[in-house]
Amino acid sequence: MTKVAQLSKSLIMGGAETMAVQIANLLNYNKIESHLIIACDRKDEPLREKIDTGVKSYVVGQKNRIDFVALFKVIRYIKKNKIDVLHVHFPWSSWLANWVKRICKIKLINHCHHGGIINWGEVELKEFSKEMKFSDVLISMTPRQTKLLRELTINNTKVVELKNFATNEILEPKFSKTNVLCILGRVENPKGHHFLLEAFKMVSEKRSDVELKIIGPYYPQRDYHKHMVEFISENKLDDRVEFVGKCLDINKILQNAKCGIITSEYEAGPIVAIEYAHVGLPIISTKVGFIPDIVRNRENGLVVDYDNAETLSEMILSVCEMDENQYIEMATSFQDDIIERFGKESYYNVLIHQVYSIKK
Repeated sequence: MTKVAQLSKSLIMGGAETMAVQIANLLNYNKIESHLIIACDRKDEPLREKIDTGVKSYVVGQKNRIDFVALFKVIRYIKKNKIDVLHVHFPWSSWLANWVKRICKIKLINHCHHGGIINWGEVELKEFSKEMKFSDVLISMTPRQTKLLRELTINNTKVVELKNFATNEILEPKFSKTNVLCILGRVENPKGHHFLLEAFKMVSEKRSDVELKIIGPYYPQRDYHKHMVEFISENKLDDRVEFVGKCLDINKILQNAKCGIITSEYEAGPIVAIEYAHVGLPIISTKVGFIPDIVRNRENGLVVDYDNAETLSEMILSVCEMDENQYIEMATSFQDDIIERFGKESYYNVLIHQVYSIKK
């Protein structure tokens, strides 16, 4: 029987980390021996609670990008458990993964979660190609990524396009009488919180009943967060903007929200769009990842250019002013389209047959 290990940098609440856990769980559900190797040992990681009991997990304690102690630990684990496939979810471990591939003679899969790769220059792409040269398969997440990775022709590595999926319970859309906006994900670049706050300021000048919940890990010591706090304070928005932080029961918050928002400059997925759809929320999003292929503006969602705060504010107001029928129609249409395109059964079939080449 084929044994597969996911390699994730950590278990913080991020798109790549979430997918590593979900794939590990999906394989376990389908009776494939599933392992999850966590490179860095961090405390208070909410995704730890999401790992199914049948998944075997191992924390390496990697300290640096080049870490021989971590390498020997992973090699020992791979050999002891007779792992056949290593599925890597972050480029930071390319050095470790490439050595594991050469020493253990296993199949190496690299999952390209970085949406910004399509904007990289020649020097960055050359370095990326060098890091990926030992990969057997590269997983892309959008048509533009697929085209780019195939053009790079990294040692004739196979490129498979595989979009995200979500495993949340699918809830019927319902009309929310409270105007709570939610943005889900790590509070850092390239998530675009700065122009969301600018838009929210414009909205707050016209309506006093709108709130913003920022859900996800944030880092008070970083300038990105400090600038957000300063903006909120200067514009007297403290009582209307909440940093929720790490949260296991995200669905409970989303179910009582009016709208899910994505303001990223670039994304490979984004998996949060699938999570919004599963709880029945309509979406306002920048044109990132698969969004342009799914969201038809003002039909099943709203699409805004990155850094256009004025248009974003108008879209937020339009959602808040929708009547119940308009709101349910948009949310239902978005949910139906997401379910059709991002089901876990079709994802599993591509993963098993085209990526891992497992015959079942």
